[in-house]
Amino acid sequence: MELNLQPDLKREITSLAIQMKSTAPETIEMCLRMHFCLPVPDRWRKDSWITNPVVMEYGDFS
Repeated sequence: MELNLQPDLKREITSLAIQMKSTAPETIEMCLRMHFCLPVPDRWRKDSWITNPVVMEYGDFS
C-alpha cells in the first residue's frame, strides 16, 4: 500500500520511529493499532506520550 503523506506527517513518523528504534512502516502500524485499541507489543505501550512537562501560568496578563 502506498501512502501519500504530507511532509510534516512524514517528519513526525520518522521522529517517532527513531525514538522507538523502529521502522516507519512498523511505527505507522503500531500507531494505528493503538488508535483502534488493538494489541501492541509492551515496548509500544505508553502511559503518556508527553515527553516534556507542560507549565500552566495563571495571572494578570494585562
